[in-house]
Amino acid sequence: MERYVTADNQVTKYVHDDGSETAIKTTSSCANFYNTITDKIEPVMVDRNKFSVFISSSVGCPINCKFCYLTVKKFPYHKLTQEQIIKNVKDALTEEIKHKPELKEKFMKLSWMGMGDALLLEPLDIKRISKKIFSWAFKNNITTGVDGLDISTTLPKKPSDFAKQMKYLNDNLLYNYPLNPTIPYNRSKVRIFYSLHSISNRYKLIPTLNSNVLSDIEFMKLLKENFSYNLDILFHHMFLDGVNDTYEETESVINILNELVPYSELRILRYNKCENSPYKESTKFDELVKMFASRMNHVKYQISSGSEIKAACGMFLMKTIK
Repeated sequence: MERYVTADNQVTKYVHDDGSETAIKTTSSCANFYNTITDKIEPVMVDRNKFSVFISSSVGCPINCKFCYLTVKKFPYHKLTQEQIIKNVKDALTEEIKHKPELKEKFMKLSWMGMGDALLLEPLDIKRISKKIFSWAFKNNITTGVDGLDISTTLPKKPSDFAKQMKYLNDNLLYNYPLNPTIPYNRSKVRIFYSLHSISNRYKLIPTLNSNVLSDIEFMKLLKENFSYNLDILFHHMFLDGVNDTYEETESVINILNELVPYSELRILRYNKCENSPYKESTKFDELVKMFASRMNHVKYQISSGSEIKAACGMFLMKTIK
């Protein structure tokens, strides 16, 4: 297992012998403000006393999102077993706690946002793996409690028992562990992040999916309705130059989200360009973000894409000062 650390010591990436990765991040949450008077983004870092563990469900990924560095670099793909996933996370956390014993006093978040789409696994597997990792970490004094569970997905399939398994897991976290007091009690401890990126042309960006965005959103609405708690459904979005950054496309995304899921949150990611990628971030990024922020209630966006090792931990806009 190889270990890589960023210069600020806030992000560690472990590359396992099987080729998959586990990232552990202590990056503070960011309450950044866009000040319309100065026309500048003014970051305010918030320490929520947590750390995040980014889990890989596979080596590489078969979804083949065209803009993803796994696709661009032609990573080989194979699915990991439950045992491999659990071992990888345990190995990474055991090593990391040697370097950062202060993690023992922090709350842990599990994020299924590493290599591979989480829902390539069965929901029952996601539940079992997450339960075992949380239980092991708490019993072995790796963490003081639970910050939550995030699952990022392109929604490649729609298993009928997904809501049931996620509700069970949510209850397990809610009733069996100390919870991070910065999280509202009535909010679900499980959150679903849907990779949107386009309404009309999503299939061009993610060609392996025969996915209809509108039917996906309807499915997620049913998930939320069948959940006993306020299940958070969040949307990941990205602006690629000349691909999905027209004003018409942006208008379409805003209208559909406001109509179908008006209380959802949109998170706009910065494009982290890697070598040989044919894509680059939209030159209209600031304009498009302002369109979203002026028309939707819950919009966050990364200030920086970082480098590859920090690709998922940029800072997010929280509010606008007028």
